[in-house]
Amino acid sequence: MVKKNRQHLPSQIMRAIKRHNGVFIILFFAIIIITVFLFADRGFLHFYESYNEREALQEQIDELEMKKEQLLEEKDKLQNDPEQIEKIAREKYKMKKKEEKVYQVEMEKDE
Repeated sequence: MVKKNRQHLPSQIMRAIKRHNGVFIILFFAIIIITVFLFADRGFLHFYESYNEREALQEQIDELEMKKEQLLEEKDKLQNDPEQIEKIAREKYKMKKKEEKVYQVEMEKDE
């Protein structure tokens, strides 16, 4: 008996398809439309990736603008503030005034 049911199964499927032909056609086109909507060049996934990329680029722009402001402030200080120039000369280039003595302190390393 099981074999008879298996033989009738394809014919039952075909009868169901014939009875609900319109539903299958609508379902088929709905799947195609959803697939195109999601995966096409201008689909939702492309839009989502572009949006995330735009957000990351905007954050990078904001960081670079802040860095630009800091560099402009530093440039202004270097051009107009003699104390800032002296500080950099002492720290970075290890310069000293004429009658000034510099002592170098060495720290012991912890082992």
